[in-house]
Amino acid sequence: MRGLLYGLTKAELEALKQHHQLLSGIILSEKQRQRYRQSDLNSYQPACLELSHVEYSRCDRCMARKFDHQKWTEAREAFKPGKVSVLLVSEAPANRNERGEYPYFYFTDQRPTASSLYMNTMRAVFREGQDYSDKGFWLGKFQKHGYYLLGAAMCPVDKMGIKDKERNETVRSCAETNLLPEVKQLSPTAILLIKKNVFEIVRPILARSGFNVLNDEVVPFPGSGQQREFRRRAGKLLASVGR
Repeated sequence: MRGLLYGLTKAELEALKQHHQLLSGIILSEKQRQRYRQSDLNSYQPACLELSHVEYSRCDRCMARKFDHQKWTEAREAFKPGKVSVLLVSEAPANRNERGEYPYFYFTDQRPTASSLYMNTMRAVFREGQDYSDKGFWLGKFQKHGYYLLGAAMCPVDKMGIKDKERNETVRSCAETNLLPEVKQLSPTAILLIKKNVFEIVRPILARSGFNVLNDEVVPFPGSGQQREFRRRAGKLLASVGR
């Protein structure tokens, strides 16, 4: 019998589990649960992979694309400060672009302009007019100053063909399940939330746990003409906590 989850068979799920590519916990909608026999649900226990002492849970969307958390995690953790002074939280890693790239803030072997978030964050943290093409160098400085960046969701949520409500629910679920435990572990001095939905969804989650969220208004994502406004608002807030 085929236990379907966005087209994956039970055998494929088992193979993912055995190779530690399936992280702890599968979040299923009620409709998806109905596609399994109850005995299948009871007999399948996902494997657990510990990354930096934080257990991440996969939802069905990242499983469907076999999204490799570890590559992104390793790139990010190479620049994790010993003590995080300011944690920046964006929505999620970006999905594949027209060049076939997955633009990511921490990929040092990727052209810098692939990530608008990287380019504009560097300009907000340091200064305008600087050459930020050497990502390894500038991410090292970013790290040295105690800055770190995480996504509210671990996997891309853009270009998924889903409505905003479902996208936001995915962000909320992953933020509560994965982001919050990691933020507790990092214990940053201050947190900056980037993008309207991240501000609206994640701020209450972090505030309930007593974290210091810098922005009391939206800091827009640096895209679609919002780059300058992002740099202005983010730069002002980051300057308020010093470097």
